[in-house]
Amino acid sequence: MKTALIAACSGLVLLVASTAAFADDLPPARWSVGGHVGWTHVPDSETNSLSLGASTRVRPISPLGAELTVDWRNDDLENGEIQTVPVTLSGLLYIFPNLHGTVGVGWYHTKATLDEIGGTVVDFDDSRWDAGLHVGGGIDIPLGPSATLTADAKYVFLGYELQNIADTIEVDADFVNVTVGLQLGIL
Repeated sequence: MKTALIAACSGLVLLVASTAAFADDLPPARWSVGGHVGWTHVPDSETNSLSLGASTRVRPISPLGAELTVDWRNDDLENGEIQTVPVTLSGLLYIFPNLHGTVGVGWYHTKATLDEIGGTVVDFDDSRWDAGLHVGGGIDIPLGPSATLTADAKYVFLGYELQNIADTIEVDADFVNVTVGLQLGIL
């Protein structure tokens, strides 16, 4: 695991260095739209899932940007399933022309259908909205004057309170989300 992390960080440094000169020649699009595919991992479980989404980015001045995303993911569990549709708004601070830090908020529509919670047999079917926060970073690799390959990683702080059963159960739903996408410049 440690070797893979070192290799990934080394690769990222080389990628940033090799694309920095190309990125300086191409001004970033002020507004772009695109799609992405992602991998989501919940740290306290063995749950991994695929996510799909769409996003739009605005970059009014060079070091600052914003991103609005809508995603969809489905987590199949032993005791049921959880479908999540996150709508997130992020601030982007570009440290280098193509490397950014991310911080933001999200609203997560969750539909949970569970047969068992904490060893207790239940018939639980709930749909709700919860708020969460996220931090992370990413890289934008210019592919031409109006196309950019994006790669982002975010840690999402999210907790659910499941109240449709006898006791309120708080579920730590924090997760890591890694996405790769394509943005097409409009302006």
